[in-house]
Amino acid sequence: HPGLSSRILFEGDLIGAIGEVHPHVLDYLEISKKIFVFEVDFGKIIHYCDKKEKWAKPLPKFPSVSRDSALIVDEGIACQTIVEAIVNARIKYLQDIKVFDLYQGDQIPCGKKSLALRMMFQAPDRSLTDEEVNILFEKILSHLKNKMEIELRK
Repeated sequence: HPGLSSRILFEGDLIGAIGEVHPHVLDYLEISKKIFVFEVDFGKIIHYCDKKEKWAKPLPKFPSVSRDSALIVDEGIACQTIVEAIVNARIKYLQDIKVFDLYQGDQIPCGKKSLALRMMFQAPDRSLTDEEVNILFEKILSHLKNKMEIELRK
């Protein structure tokens, strides 16, 4: 399913995929329930397990700061595409992005959807100020607006 799938990455390397089987395939096979599938390249996983380096990292000394946002997005744009666009912007101190809600309906224009994201920021050497995080957050919003005409939901 092009809109409900995701790549599984480790250190930037594609090691698998997960997603919902497209409804057309389910109809053809006369299956009435949703089915999710995943594929993992165990050869790559074994390769990473054989590496001598340790995966564990010490706990951070400084707190992370989160920013939640609801974005108005064309319904044809996959969530993963938006997350990848943010990652590819290489925003300093951005540590994690999670999609936590997807909504279509009242108060959302036709052909659009509302996508809620939580972004975590953290500096390795100090606590970030609200002003710093707000500037980074605005850079992300500006990048999304320029790249995909995505707007902040009001």
